[in-house]
Amino acid sequence: MTAFRYRALTADGKKTAGSVDAANRREATQALRDQGLHVTTIEEAGASLAAGLARISRRRSEETYLFTSHMRRLLRARLPLVEALDATASELASLPMGAVVARLRDKVSGGAALFEALAQEREYFDDLYVAMIQTAQASGNLAAAFDNIHQYASNRRDFRRRLNSALAYPVVLVVVAVLAILFLVSFVVPRISQTLLSAKIELPFVTRVLIAVSAVAGGYWYVIVAVLLVVAFSPRMLRATQAGRRLVDRTLISIPVVKRFAMSATVARFARTFSVLLGTGLRVADALDIAGRVSGNSVFDAAVSQARLRIMSGGELAGALAESGLFPGYAIQVVGVGERTGTLTDSFAEIAKAEEEDLQAATDRFLTFLEPAIIVVMAGVVGFIVASVLLPILRMSSIQ
Repeated sequence: MTAFRYRALTADGKKTAGSVDAANRREATQALRDQGLHVTTIEEAGASLAAGLARISRRRSEETYLFTSHMRRLLRARLPLVEALDATASELASLPMGAVVARLRDKVSGGAALFEALAQEREYFDDLYVAMIQTAQASGNLAAAFDNIHQYASNRRDFRRRLNSALAYPVVLVVVAVLAILFLVSFVVPRISQTLLSAKIELPFVTRVLIAVSAVAGGYWYVIVAVLLVVAFSPRMLRATQAGRRLVDRTLISIPVVKRFAMSATVARFARTFSVLLGTGLRVADALDIAGRVSGNSVFDAAVSQARLRIMSGGELAGALAESGLFPGYAIQVVGVGERTGTLTDSFAEIAKAEEEDLQAATDRFLTFLEPAIIVVMAGVVGFIVASVLLPILRMSSIQ
């Protein structure tokens, strides 16, 4: 017997968690269903339940995308599941994913459901992926599930690519500006300052400030680097704990300038995920649970969890989401229309598209002002350095 830890929903929609002993994952899931529980996550006791939402590396995400692409084509061609897995394993044999697919094939051949096999490969398949496949297998529409997953991943890749392209130039500009200033302060200024100090003249205030900054940068550069690293990585370190994560997430949606970007990105991710989950046939309450956790913001997730409880009690989705105060007004209206017309999947897809377009437009506007601002700041700093050096030289010339 093996111990399995689980997270599930009771009949009245409340979350519960615990452990159960069974010979395998399927028997453990069935035992919990017999108790009236709807299982959302189940893992062997030695595995971490949090692993399902752990960040999958970019390389592994690309390999998962390739796996999905191959499977959707083969299943649409009506190839049996085991044969499709075998062909995909051969195609991806040169990648680590090839060994993963081979393990999936062996487990499915041995009688395991595909979603159960995927759930044991958390380095490549998260809760969202597993839930979509689980729902598709229950409805017998596995090919459509891989189509939906592929479309979902393609949309996210395209959106990320557009943002990265927009951010590339400002990032390069900032890096070049910082390196140029560091070079001037750390190498050029110290050599010139020695000459100025040996001239035995009264140095202008700006020159004395520059020499002091140069001395600090040259003597304590390692402290400056350490401080910059702490500032850069402190949000990630804080997010390692539940309390720290809530603090960071709450801060992101509270700062006036950052709030718009953070909320647009979060709502877009939630809406896109929720739409795809509904498209696979998942119940609204279950889709809310998974989409809330995939949203990437713990405060948003908590608000969605409250909305889910209201849904389970018979409330309307639009009203439940409106109570959170985290959704834009137009989105609530669109959801209300979707509920009345039975087109919630399309409604959330439209919300996701609108938020992504708004985020892209806001980013473009921000970068339009950021790029010249960086140039102006860099020019000001360089001008300050040049003036600090030239003023004492001009004073020396006038004395002579």
